[in-house]
Amino acid sequence: ANVAGKLYSQIFREFDENILSDVIVGWDGKGVDIDSDERPSAADLLASRMVSLSLLHEADSVTEEAVALFQPDLLLAPFLKRAIPESVWSRLPCLIVHPGIVGDRGPSALDWAIQRGEAEWGVTVLQAEAEMDAGPVWASRVFPMRAAPKASLYRSEVTDAALATVHEALARFDDWRAGHWQPQRPQPDDPAVRGTLQPLMRQAHRAIDWAGDDTATILARI
Repeated sequence: ANVAGKLYSQIFREFDENILSDVIVGWDGKGVDIDSDERPSAADLLASRMVSLSLLHEADSVTEEAVALFQPDLLLAPFLKRAIPESVWSRLPCLIVHPGIVGDRGPSALDWAIQRGEAEWGVTVLQAEAEMDAGPVWASRVFPMRAAPKASLYRSEVTDAALATVHEALARFDDWRAGHWQPQRPQPDDPAVRGTLQPLMRQAHRAIDWAGDDTATILARI
């Protein structure tokens, strides 16, 4: 949640106001005038059930109600914990910020990157579909990995890449709506697509062989 909050805070400071006007869906139940002096903070929008975050921990019916109430042009999910219901993504463009390279799928993307010692990782903004993390890509960024805890990577490299990819994806929204641009679906036979489907990382995957594992492996699994 802190990553999502930081992302939104940076979005409100740095994004073009015309882009924001397409994304912000309500503040205290009314439209937001971005050009006014009462520009809402990230905290204000989160507290007012901004649609892009309202679905994270609620039932499908609450998500459907929120979307019906605010009628947004776009739904952005920067910290998704469960699938967006089909009743929403089939009617509304829903963009997912996934902490993995293009083609990567699964809930433990960064965990696997750390444990496998990936030299480079990334963030991808993709469109929600029935299959999790398998939709067309709106934007992506890569960054060099460093030897650091997962939380540190999230707060720094992942958040910076997320901001850049969200900015790029939202900048393409008007062209997409006008039919001048389309997101690209990763092709499994494309050698440039390195990401694959990865399972949920469980405790067994983090088991340490104290006799055989070196220090770097132990730190990665911790």
